[in-house]
Amino acid sequence: MTATKPGYSTVTHTTSQVGPVEAAPVSNITLIARPKVAGTSRVGALVQVVPGQYSPAAVESYQWLVGG
Repeated sequence: MTATKPGYSTVTHTTSQVGPVEAAPVSNITLIARPKVAGTSRVGALVQVVPGQYSPAAVESYQWLVGG
């Protein structure tokens, strides 16, 4: 990975290779409505996720990253 930003030093980081990422074994899940991000992406604004809908019901989780 290489990170750059004007006014800062460029940093490169390499990690050891990992195996392929595989999907979790999920069967018979139907997407009814996709999750959506609501709000304006600007400093000080509120941004929220409108969860998706699945059948049968499923639990979603989210991770918010800053500055990327």
